[in-house]
Amino acid sequence: MKIVEFRTQLPFTMEEFPLGQLYMVAKASRENSAGGDGVETVKNEPYEKDGVKGQYTYKRLYFANRIPKWLQKILPKDSMVLEEESWNAFPYTKTVYKNKWMKDDFSLTIESMHVPGAEPVENALNLTADELKKRKVEVIDLGVKVKSNTKEYKCNVDPTVFHSEKTGRGPLTPKWWEKAGEKGWPVMTAYKVMKFHFKWFGLQTIAESYSVSVCRTFFGNAHRQQVCWMDEYHGMTIEDIRAFEAQQQAEAMKGLKEPPKENPDENDEDEQEPSSSATPSCSATPNSGEKAPTPSGSTSPSPSSSSSTAQPDSEQPSDADDAAKKQTEEGKEEKKEEEKKD
Repeated sequence: MKIVEFRTQLPFTMEEFPLGQLYMVAKASRENSAGGDGVETVKNEPYEKDGVKGQYTYKRLYFANRIPKWLQKILPKDSMVLEEESWNAFPYTKTVYKNKWMKDDFSLTIESMHVPGAEPVENALNLTADELKKRKVEVIDLGVKVKSNTKEYKCNVDPTVFHSEKTGRGPLTPKWWEKAGEKGWPVMTAYKVMKFHFKWFGLQTIAESYSVSVCRTFFGNAHRQQVCWMDEYHGMTIEDIRAFEAQQQAEAMKGLKEPPKENPDENDEDEQEPSSSATPSCSATPNSGEKAPTPSGSTSPSPSSSSSTAQPDSEQPSDADDAAKKQTEEGKEEKKEEEKKD
């Protein structure tokens, strides 16, 4: 089993974060649902277990159009759908992904703990001694600019240039949290531990490296979105957020029913390194995107042109194409480390 802990400092209070997360998840799910791919929310309801109350969601994630057409033709439909169960009892969240076709040979579990402040907590999710030995820790610094000539870069969700008109926070710089107190900005830290189980002989090392790359890209993008969409949801109540979720859910279902876009053989070609000409251009600054819904009985924002990832309350790993570029190299490194241990 592969265990990696990602730590991200965020410019939110503990009260602000869960509402912003729900808003971001709903909006990103809608933006990622088109041409038959996307997120279907089957259940979204309160739960209570052992005295703990939270929100339970069950979703299906369709991704057939993200894989090459030749592979789509030979794989069963079940293999191109992930089932996601999530228990959100903030500050703790647990999300589990499974695939009916792979059965017990595949699972991805993501546990999250959110803590006020930036001081490192060495075992925020109470891992066992054995798990701590396997764990690797990575810090995702939202103040470090993503290279603008990569597919991961979205100019309208860039915290290094975003400034919140409503809160006065931003732009973020490398290790921004060290001077947050001087600026009057709040700081909290999200700890996310991914546990990846994959049991296919000959593919395990590459699959593990790939999963780490996907999660790293996803968590970074999701948090960038939540920061840069801050002015859209600031001031909304939980009732506003639930109404927004329902509206976005309905829009997402329309995208799932759309036929795939006709673009023959595009995803059969080998992916090329993006050039500077592929750098996205923005006609507006990051904080001038969608109009924020008016709290209490609001209208939802219109679709934006930004490409998004989705779901950390449902921690949906997306942008897999970006991560794929890194998997081979990382797989080689992992294999070398394993050979040294042997």
